[in-house]
Amino acid sequence: MDDAVDVRPIDCVETVLHLTGGFDSGTVGTRLAERYPNRFPTAALLIAGPGRAHQIHRRSEFIKALPFAEPDHLIDAIEHPPLSPACARVKGERISPYEEPLHRPFTKLTEDLADHGARVVVTRLGGDAVDRAAQEGRAWVRRGCHFPELVRYNETQGFNLVHEVQRTHTKVYLMGRRAERIAGLEERFRAL
Repeated sequence: MDDAVDVRPIDCVETVLHLTGGFDSGTVGTRLAERYPNRFPTAALLIAGPGRAHQIHRRSEFIKALPFAEPDHLIDAIEHPPLSPACARVKGERISPYEEPLHRPFTKLTEDLADHGARVVVTRLGGDAVDRAAQEGRAWVRRGCHFPELVRYNETQGFNLVHEVQRTHTKVYLMGRRAERIAGLEERFRAL
């Protein structure tokens, strides 16, 4: 992980850690807080539904235990619901169905981070999401992105490119991988 971080320009630009409370973002956040104490603020989109209380608890444990910088940027998905007046779909803009239902709140989060000077958001794609989908009986995990570089990274995480869609100003890459249980994931969560 250190090698991957060392080739990124995180010292040259304002950087924020996307600390969702999941295992993957927690691992990356922990390592960066250890290497660069009080250097990076955190951010997250608080989800709605049954995972919300767990997300809030795990995030608070990370933030209490590690030397992250202030502030902690939070956007509550409940306050930015799908199909609200500010939603891109309601305004007639085209968006990928893979970005629903969190398109609006995630857009709000990235706008907030940009307004505070952030130019890089460090994140990790969720192995815990792949495990959770398998537990819920889902066959596939889907992901959409806009950058060929991210497609290549997603492929290293087991995702396959399923479809490319050319939009007016960008290309959307739609990806998927089979859901599966991740051995030892629950024990790793407990160790956090």
